[in-house]
Amino acid sequence: MMPDMADEQPDELVILVHGTFAGDKERRDDGDRWWQRGSSTWQALTATLPKGTRLPPGRLFHWSGANAQSKRLSASMDLLVLLFDLERRGVRYHLVGHSHGGSVIWETLAPRGSKARAAANPKLTAWLDQNAVEVAARLANFRTRVPD
Repeated sequence: MMPDMADEQPDELVILVHGTFAGDKERRDDGDRWWQRGSSTWQALTATLPKGTRLPPGRLFHWSGANAQSKRLSASMDLLVLLFDLERRGVRYHLVGHSHGGSVIWETLAPRGSKARAAANPKLTAWLDQNAVEVAARLANFRTRVPD
């Protein structure tokens, strides 16, 4: 699975990863779930992200949201493919996950130690596992590097 994000290349991209039971079976990018284009969270982030940082203009990251470790591991591999593409294109990125979306992100990044992870993902700017209600408010002020 490779989201179509190549239309315009931002300086930094924010990838939203939903949690358990929050997937869209139709794989719609637009909707009212917090991670979908058009949601109140999406609108708040669009209004507050700093210049050069934006949400994906094309296909969003989707996974089933099933409450099974095998599904989260599968999603982590899909996310890894996306991150490799962003790295290849030189796009810095932020990863924001809610609930098991944070687990998907962790499974994507955890196989390496933090120093190796930073070396392997040099364009990773930040990752945040947060309650979706707080994501918009915190991300606008969240500008940090990956901790050692």
